[in-house]
Amino acid sequence: SGENMRIVETVGDFYHATRQFDAAIRAYVEVVQAEPDHLQVREKLAGVYGGKGDEEKVIQTLKEILEIDPKSADTHKRLARIYMQKEDYLSAIPHLRESLEITNGSATEYGALGRMMIESDEHEAAVEFLEDASYRFPENPDFPFLMTFSLGQLERWEESVEQFETTVKLAGDEQAQMLNESFYFRYAAAHERSGEFGEAEELFRKTIEMIAKKDPEQQNARFTATVYNYLGYMWLENDMNLEEAGELIKTAVDLDPESGAIADSLGWYYFKRDRFEEANGELLWAEQLI
Repeated sequence: SGENMRIVETVGDFYHATRQFDAAIRAYVEVVQAEPDHLQVREKLAGVYGGKGDEEKVIQTLKEILEIDPKSADTHKRLARIYMQKEDYLSAIPHLRESLEITNGSATEYGALGRMMIESDEHEAAVEFLEDASYRFPENPDFPFLMTFSLGQLERWEESVEQFETTVKLAGDEQAQMLNESFYFRYAAAHERSGEFGEAEELFRKTIEMIAKKDPEQQNARFTATVYNYLGYMWLENDMNLEEAGELIKTAVDLDPESGAIADSLGWYYFKRDRFEEANGELLWAEQLI
């Protein structure tokens, strides 16, 4: 072949097709050294390394391709798939994000990546990414909805409340399934953390009504107990509706008697009512449970 790299590449293709991987690598490397910008051969080289099971070399070769052509969406996607197979989601996220930028990805793709970022605890990055997604797809309620999770983790409660409100407006009747009892419980909690106790109470009561309609047999007793306890404890902490708070917390205890957090709330209720012996017993029990 002399210096005819097309022939060398064809020889490499033969070795690759017949699974003679080391010979294929030698041929493709010769082409790459002679023509460093020949990206198609670099892609073939990555394929040969994959055939050998040399994952690190595949990653290295794909990164070299991106150094030459950073806008190769397919290469970003290939790298992302490898990282996801390794469960290295933090490394996959930037490549998935870049590929979406290049290809103007769909709302479904943006939503999937947003969820991955949240599950990877990349909350600051998730908020930035989801804000961009909301701008691209302004009628889609998924993005403000997803933002509420990250904003909550970041304790940016006022912003979280705003995104809950936006989700309600955008979801409407067409996507009412999104606005379930879990949604309204988190919405109420965001108001509570923002110090807006009246709004929180209203939304907690709405959550309780939804649970009563959907789960009258208390199949999900632990969640119901959590809602009752949250509202009751909010009142206790702010010296509001103490008697109703106590009844809610006692009901929560009946629903989830092994919860240390709920036992703690009941002990605190007894303390607030100057029933110190009962308070002491409940708080000691909570200590054991926790």
